[in-house]
Amino acid sequence: MTTTLTASWQRVTSSFTTGAATTQCYFAPIGAETGVYDVSTNVDTWGAQFEAAANGYASSYIPTSGAALTRNADVITNVASWFSTTAGTFYAQNGTEALASYEFWFEAANGANQRVGFLRNVSLATESFVISGGTTYMDIITGTVVNNSKVAIAFASNDGAAVYNGTVKGTVASLVVPSPTTLYIGTRYSSSNFLNGYIKRIAYWTSRISNANLQTLTT
Repeated sequence: MTTTLTASWQRVTSSFTTGAATTQCYFAPIGAETGVYDVSTNVDTWGAQFEAAANGYASSYIPTSGAALTRNADVITNVASWFSTTAGTFYAQNGTEALASYEFWFEAANGANQRVGFLRNVSLATESFVISGGTTYMDIITGTVVNNSKVAIAFASNDGAAVYNGTVKGTVASLVVPSPTTLYIGTRYSSSNFLNGYIKRIAYWTSRISNANLQTLTT
């Protein structure tokens, strides 16, 4: 798969199965007409990466130097510049997970008292939550986690809903929108309870999407 990043750079990913005795892989330009190495073409490469990926898709770049590494959880620190304290909606979809208790898909937070996110709790059930000013306004059990699940959390003043795989799992009529500053993906604000799995997609809207549209979005 090729993704255009700029006028000069593209991200190229490919999934393939290797033989049991495979020890090397090569990257080289191939002539479109001949199907052989094109020695006349120069290609600049950056961030070349091979990984064993049972999920079937490439992770983000993991810098290495002589030894394999495990990537850190993503932390986005400019949340205050785009997060609306009036209303909003988060959407997320997971990939494959090794099921374990109390792991976070994501949360947008500013310490312990301003948080919105989605986790798998100690009972292996999925849970949507909104905490503002230290008060928990939403804490909705959404179901048993399965791979390739879709969740949406919508919130506005005195209005919130959690939707999981096309079903509205709960609503609230008393809610104060939190004021997070950082988005943690695959972990929580305290950099703990890491997700042993993959997040395929996270999206955010600065509006409270209707329940009907949330159901369509997560189906």
